[in-house]
Amino acid sequence: AAIGLFKSAISLILVSLSYYLSYKFSNYRIF
Repeated sequence: AAIGLFKSAISLILVSLSYYLSYKFSNYRIF
């Protein structure tokens, strides 16, 4: 159970981080 929770937490962090980076780069390209 602990390993599953750890993997889900890491995947959530990676998804949010990639979304944040793409958002920043999109704003950077626009301006």
